[in-house]
Amino acid sequence: MLKLRNKHGFTLVELLVVIAIIGILIALLLPAVQAAREAARRMQCTNNMKQFGLAIHCFLDVHRKLPTAWTCEPKPLSPHPSYKNNSPPDQHTVFAQILPFMEQDVLKELFNFEYRTLDDMNREATNHEITSYQCPSDDAQGRKIIAGLSGDRYYSRSNYAVCLGSNTMVINSGGTIASLAAMGKTFNPNITLDNDGAFCPCENKKIADLTDGTSHIVLASEVRAGQADGGSTGWDTRGWWSWPNMGGCIYTHLTTPNTTIADLMYPSECPPDPPNDMPCTVNGGSQDEHFAAARSRHPGGVNALFGDGHVSFFNDDIDATVWQWLGSIKDGNTITIEH
Repeated sequence: MLKLRNKHGFTLVELLVVIAIIGILIALLLPAVQAAREAARRMQCTNNMKQFGLAIHCFLDVHRKLPTAWTCEPKPLSPHPSYKNNSPPDQHTVFAQILPFMEQDVLKELFNFEYRTLDDMNREATNHEITSYQCPSDDAQGRKIIAGLSGDRYYSRSNYAVCLGSNTMVINSGGTIASLAAMGKTFNPNITLDNDGAFCPCENKKIADLTDGTSHIVLASEVRAGQADGGSTGWDTRGWWSWPNMGGCIYTHLTTPNTTIADLMYPSECPPDPPNDMPCTVNGGSQDEHFAAARSRHPGGVNALFGDGHVSFFNDDIDATVWQWLGSIKDGNTITIEH
């Protein structure tokens, strides 16, 4: 006579214990996976900044001077009645000026330097997304600023900006925007567009001006792409490589990285309700008061590019005075950073 044997399976309690153990293991592994992914993104960001630094040095070798934060040559081919002789400044940002040295041959051909950056002739070029201008830790990729009188112009986002020194944007813009001030400089000798950074609007600096030494001077750092892309949300122009203004392609070292102090920007370029981690406010338009901090989505700090081409990571809690020294080209305070 055959005897039936009982087949044992998992009890409900045993199954729940196994599921709980698997959940605990996943919870332990997930932070490590996320940390590894962020390390890879930060490394790519560092490589992007090194490529940017190499392009600046190539520009320097060819032109024997650094690029300007943006150019201010009158462009009669882009007429605008608000400007002298109906000729507005071209406003080609540093990121446009170095395109020939960034392995962007297609975009270089698209960009017409005989017209303003914001002219319709450069519509396709400024809409073009340049991944080497974007940090993979940020959400800039795939997003566009919506602009134009009919809301029919699209500008790609970015995450890098050049340093305009340790304080505000310029010494004295004459109470007006820097590009307009430069064109009217002959009529107002008190206008001073210089600063103590490696870059300034309208005027080129030379390597000899960097008297603190290239290995001690920050040329560029990171900015977060603003979360307001236009339309009903307004604009946040921070993180916009072709936009010639504070936060778009430039920043300063007046405040420390990822500070809670609000950036001071031009009216309409800071949204009505900025995110808590990207505070900003506006003033009446005098750009000698404007500043914006370096900001990133890397945990705890930002990458910064130095004049000799190396990139270092700086924590948010860096001493404010030390950070300002690093942004100045000629204050005599040299800080050696390990890299």
